Amino acid sequence: LNAYINLATMQLYQQKNGDSAVETYKKGIEKLPDDTNLSLQLAMAYEYLDKKDEAKQTAETVLAKDPNNKAAQALIDRLQQ
Repeated sequence: LNAYINLATMQLYQQKNGDSAVETYKKGIEKLPDDTNLSLQLAMAYEYLDKKDEAKQTAETVLAKDPNNKAAQALIDRLQQ
């Protein structure tokens, strides 16, 4: 889990390679589909990349699995402003 997050974070913020980061998060989600942390990280990456629709949809997926996820709700709230 941490390996996917660390690699994608490096790709996104240090290498400025958003497409690679998104793909890394997606690969992690394929292997760990119930892990809401990976999906939340993907949603935040989409937000960073200004892909608001994808960010909102992914955050909603997190909330469907974890209705009390405050970070996902905060992300949706930010995107609706």
